[in-house]
Amino acid sequence: MRKHKKAKPINRFRWADYQVDHDNFENEVWKDLSNDHFMRISFRERIRFSYLEKLCSFSFKMLIKRHNTVFYDLGPGDFDSFTEHQRYQPRAVYLLKNQWVQIQLGVYVIEYTINDGVAYSHYSLNYGIGYHIYMETELTSNRESNQNILVDLFKETEKFLHDSIVNGSAPYFSNFRIK
Repeated sequence: MRKHKKAKPINRFRWADYQVDHDNFENEVWKDLSNDHFMRISFRERIRFSYLEKLCSFSFKMLIKRHNTVFYDLGPGDFDSFTEHQRYQPRAVYLLKNQWVQIQLGVYVIEYTINDGVAYSHYSLNYGIGYHIYMETELTSNRESNQNILVDLFKETEKFLHDSIVNGSAPYFSNFRIK
C-alpha cells in the first residue's frame, strides 16, 4: 500500500506577475501589446534556416579558398604595437584629414568614413557593390584622442575580419535569413 503525500505547490513566477495592473487598461490596448501577433516559426522553417546558414557558410569558405589560391594566405595576423604605430597611426591621420579611406584585406574591401563627428567602418565581400556596417565610434575634439580612437577602430575591424577569413566563418548571413 502506498502513502499518498500531499503535493507541494509549485512556485512559478511569470512575466505578468511583475507588471503594473492599471484599472483603466483597455482590451484593445492589450491586444496590441500581446505577443499573439508574432509569427511562430515552425520546425520546417527552422530546418530551412539552418540549411541556408550552412549554405552561406559553405559559399564563404569556397570564396576564401578561391581567393587564397590566387593571391596569398593572410597568416596568423599581426596586431601588435609595432603594427599600430607603423600602419594604423598614419592611416588615422589620413582619415582625419580626408574623411574617407578604403583598403583591401583579403577578400574584403574595408571603407572607413567620418561623418558628423562619428567614425564608421564598413566592409564588403562583393568588391564594393554592397557594404555592411561593422562598427561606429564617436570622435572628440582632441586630435590625439581621435587618433587613438581610430587606431582602435582599425584594429577591432581588421581583427574581426581577419579571424573570419582564418576560421572560414561568414561574418553575416544573406538577406534571405530575415523574413
